[in-house]
Amino acid sequence: MRLISSFLLLLTPWVFATPADFESLLPTGSQAGLVVINQQGKTLAAHNADTLMVPASTVKLFTATAAWVSLGPEFRYQTELMGQSGAGTIRGDLTLKMRGDPTLTRADLYRLLSHLPRQGVRHIDGDLVVDGTVFAGYDRARGWPWDDLGICFSAPASAYILDHGCADVRLTLRAGKVTVEKPAHLPLDIDAQVRAAPSSDACPLEMARLGANRYTLSGCTERSLPLSLAIDDPKSYLRAVIRQQLLELGISLRGVIRFGPGQGPVIARHQSEPLPELIRELLHDSDNQISDSLLRTLGQHRYGQGRYALGVDASMATLRQLGLDMRHSELIDGSGLSRYNLVTPRQLAQLLALWQHHPKLEGLTELLPVAGVSGTLAHRPGTRDVKGLLRAKTGTFGQVANLAGLLETQSGEQWVVVQMINGLVGRPATRKQKLNEFESLWYQCLLSRCLPELQPSLSSADNPVEHPNSEPNS
Repeated sequence: MRLISSFLLLLTPWVFATPADFESLLPTGSQAGLVVINQQGKTLAAHNADTLMVPASTVKLFTATAAWVSLGPEFRYQTELMGQSGAGTIRGDLTLKMRGDPTLTRADLYRLLSHLPRQGVRHIDGDLVVDGTVFAGYDRARGWPWDDLGICFSAPASAYILDHGCADVRLTLRAGKVTVEKPAHLPLDIDAQVRAAPSSDACPLEMARLGANRYTLSGCTERSLPLSLAIDDPKSYLRAVIRQQLLELGISLRGVIRFGPGQGPVIARHQSEPLPELIRELLHDSDNQISDSLLRTLGQHRYGQGRYALGVDASMATLRQLGLDMRHSELIDGSGLSRYNLVTPRQLAQLLALWQHHPKLEGLTELLPVAGVSGTLAHRPGTRDVKGLLRAKTGTFGQVANLAGLLETQSGEQWVVVQMINGLVGRPATRKQKLNEFESLWYQCLLSRCLPELQPSLSSADNPVEHPNSEPNS
């Protein structure tokens, strides 16, 4: 029976519908790919399941899988100081070996450098060499949109990443004048040419990136705004921070700060959190720097070069070993920022089915955000009715609204559920309303088994029980 109206499902949950009915709830021209797989691996429902679609951040599920298998749960990023010391001096060059730790902060770097004066070192006789040769090629992947590159979530996934590639400043409107307030320690040059007036299509607030961490802000604003800028040139930023910290620590440098290969015995080491914590942050916060750094690390681990393309090849090889067929797909990066990424709803669903059953992937499902509780699902209106029952990864930008995860049914089963929505157009408020309605009705339908395809999975032993509307134990 066709879906007559959205209220019909709410009032009579046992009326049968089809996945195409739900697609009709979206703006005209939008496309929905839907897949439901039960705990035994049987596909219960599918719509546009083999259509290639833009995955956005659901790509992170593939990256997390490959990293979990190839790098292992004990993996940590290592950042090291290397050199020969004696009589209060580093004899020759001091090397800072950086391996793309996406969580390394200024404070971490300061603690690492502070090992020198604690060991009596006050002078570096040669250069300070920053070695980030584990990565090669571009620090941004093909297909990243140019108009997002100045925003923190599009910061370069560099070997030299510091402070998450992000700088927080404030655009302040006071007495009719707009200025930029930034901490004195931030080595950024920001020129504000912004007028105090309502922002509009005729006078939008815009940012130009001029290289070497120089920015120009122009346009209009009628209020003060916090701004998070992507550190466009990680090398220049890092060089300036190192100079500041050497001065604060009272360490003199005879030579220069330069970038290239370095060597020497290890003097001190900083370690990141282990891989499970990195992946938890990656999935909960949809962290692009962690996911792309992991992808490049996969390339370095397998091929000796941390290039995006080699990281994708390494990831694909691992996925094939797990039994996932990715031939009908296109992956460019590890985060989903590239508009060139294409996967099918079925591939996402089959990946999550592996998370449920493959012994090498045990523990990954517990790292997913929980609807109504954590991460990017904490406040998603369309998943309110499955609070505590849905663990999933979101994938959202512009005209894309995806979810891929595991839904606990009233009978205690865990179903893999995937929605991929592309071409979501229209005014933002209308688009958001239609998406919320779609998701709310879709998950209510799954819980009440309103699709004919879901009925055969019912059995006499399948006795639904009341499920507490809270976060499951993890």
